[in-house]
Amino acid sequence: MKDITLILAAILATALVLGCMGGENQTTTAGTSAPVAIAGETKVLAVESPQGLVLTDSNGMTLYAFLKDDSSVSNCNGQCASAWPPLTAKGSLVAGDGVRGKLDVMDRADGTKQVTYAHLPLYHYAGDREPGDIKGQGIDGLWYAVSPEMGPLMPAPPKAEKSHENGFC
Repeated sequence: MKDITLILAAILATALVLGCMGGENQTTTAGTSAPVAIAGETKVLAVESPQGLVLTDSNGMTLYAFLKDDSSVSNCNGQCASAWPPLTAKGSLVAGDGVRGKLDVMDRADGTKQVTYAHLPLYHYAGDREPGDIKGQGIDGLWYAVSPEMGPLMPAPPKAEKSHENGFC
């Protein structure tokens, strides 16, 4: 009888802990309030950068779009994928605050599952070494960090210079 009481107490304690987590599949590290991804999920976040809001993975690494991709079709394979590793899905997809578009997965030519955002395949850049790096922005005019506004974060067009030819300012 004592063993059953201990087992029931352990089950109740586990249920209380899980209930306090709100059923979410995340936890926090001691001393921080930032969520830490648990194995079995792929989390995409919206994070402020020098370029504006961009999408990152759960480790803070910037996510990019390739302008040669078609909707939910990657055109970056082989050596391209070595320089621009795809964000692959590991378990469930989780959208962080500010991530407005739909996260989904697509099948790549190599059989892996690549995460898409609003049908854009998502990539990392091998040149980004630290969380918050955005060194891949604008490379070859084809690679751009992805905005939570559901598209590549394209540079603003240059401002037109005012003409003084006709006396107008």
